[in-house]
Amino acid sequence: MEKQVLLQAEERTELKTRASKRLRKEGFVPAIIYGKNIDSVPIKVRSDELRRVVKEHGRNAIITIQLNGDKSYNAIIKNIFFEKMKNDLQHVDFQHVSMDEEIKAVAPIRIVGREALESRRLVLIRQIDEVKIVGLPQDIPEHVEIDVSDMEAGDTVTIGDIKYPDGITPDEDTDGVVLTVSEPKEEAESTDDEVKEPELVDKEDGEDE
Repeated sequence: MEKQVLLQAEERTELKTRASKRLRKEGFVPAIIYGKNIDSVPIKVRSDELRRVVKEHGRNAIITIQLNGDKSYNAIIKNIFFEKMKNDLQHVDFQHVSMDEEIKAVAPIRIVGREALESRRLVLIRQIDEVKIVGLPQDIPEHVEIDVSDMEAGDTVTIGDIKYPDGITPDEDTDGVVLTVSEPKEEAESTDDEVKEPELVDKEDGEDE
């Protein structure tokens, strides 16, 4: 399903570190638009607007970036960089896309039916949280789902087992393991608290009673 949203942006003319710090204090995040057959364009967008877009539409949404009110670019978020301690937005890379050319993206993996496993005391072991995919921009999903409700102990799901939307294919080894289901490990019985029976020793003949 196509997820297209509008994001206002302004072109940046000052590109030094000090200018970027000033933009962040003013509520903007420095960004760049790049892609095939276009010159890279340094821009700034409102930090709160960008967070809203990601929250409501996901990172794989097709964003129409309105630049200075007269130019527009169809793009997806390729990378978001945060300040580690405060989780503040530091920089965003937007990849310009053509609606008739395939792109590479990453889709988060959503697990459904986990409660069915828990009711049978089965353990879900995840190996990866996202999968690399390829397809047309308008077909890129916000996430892919795996239903584990009918799985049994010993079952495994690989990248190739995932059900992808029409037009989407995995862009990595399809034999890679996504998750497995196992029985809970039994706790080793502790022998520390066991009471030992006294040993009976036969007395030798002639020994005093």
